[in-house]
Amino acid sequence: MKINKVKSVIVGVSTTGILIHHLITTFSIRLCTVNSGISLIGNTFGTVSYAIVLADVFAIAIVLLSFVYFHKSGFIIVFIGGLSNLVDRIFLGGVCDYLRIGALRYNINDVVIVIGIVFIIYEIIRENTQNS
Repeated sequence: MKINKVKSVIVGVSTTGILIHHLITTFSIRLCTVNSGISLIGNTFGTVSYAIVLADVFAIAIVLLSFVYFHKSGFIIVFIGGLSNLVDRIFLGGVCDYLRIGALRYNINDVVIVIGIVFIIYEIIRENTQNS
């Protein structure tokens, strides 16, 4: 399987994951933890503010511009996850965290963002080894 097909599959799976996230959020909003702050470990940084939403928009713009400039599919995967978190923050006042491992709370969006970052690292390493 060519790498372009793999990239297409990963972007498709990420997008499907986001759609599933929004379905889960819609039907289980009472069961999830709405995280209105920035959670790195637990609920570290208090409640949501317009600065957080503005930072989200700025981060999404940087990721999108990076994708356009570098043509890396990992950036678009991170963009998809970040945009979905932004939508949750705008419409719910926070993100719906319904997955838990110990004290850590997260959602499918967070998983998609991590997958995107791993894919970016893979693409950078692959590109550097090809140029060597």
